[in-house]
Amino acid sequence: MWPSPRAGMTVQLLVNYGRYYVVSEGFRAVWEITPKPGTSGASYRPAVRLAERNAPSPKGVRLSRYGSSGSSCIRIDREEGAAVYVTAGGKTHDRCP
Repeated sequence: MWPSPRAGMTVQLLVNYGRYYVVSEGFRAVWEITPKPGTSGASYRPAVRLAERNAPSPKGVRLSRYGSSGSSCIRIDREEGAAVYVTAGGKTHDRCP
């Protein structure tokens, strides 16, 4: 889904272990973008689904780095629901190992 550009729209981008994580208003998932070394290409996937296809997109989503420098995770907070973590390996958990 392409968000509708408008004044004051916030897009968040965070890098963790060579992967980019991006979310914005209107997104129903936090997207993971993994660059392919030595090329200008990348693969992408929904790292964490925030809402189902016909449900309204979530509000108040925030990305942050969480944990120690040796094993940090991406922490995904939202207005409704518990925090979700994405590990260095790209796996989703309810805590940061």
